[in-house]
Amino acid sequence: ALIADWSQFRGTGRDGTSSETGLLKPWAETGPKLLWAVEDLGTGYASVVATDSRLYTTGLKEVTGYLYVYDLAEKLVWGKPYSQK
Repeated sequence: ALIADWSQFRGTGRDGTSSETGLLKPWAETGPKLLWAVEDLGTGYASVVATDSRLYTTGLKEVTGYLYVYDLAEKLVWGKPYSQK
């Protein structure tokens, strides 16, 4: 299945909606199957941006914010500090 790139905050329309079709209407009581998860991103609230074969997100460790890039196999491609409080 192909998915649209989410190459900016909240998707292509910046409204948090997707134009994908064929999605489930009712969900199982347990929710969708978790495909993978990443730990040790730090604290905070972030959105995920997905494009090509990369996922981008942020996290705060102590007083430094980090931008993380992962591939679709859960491997950290890189993590760079972007700010300090």
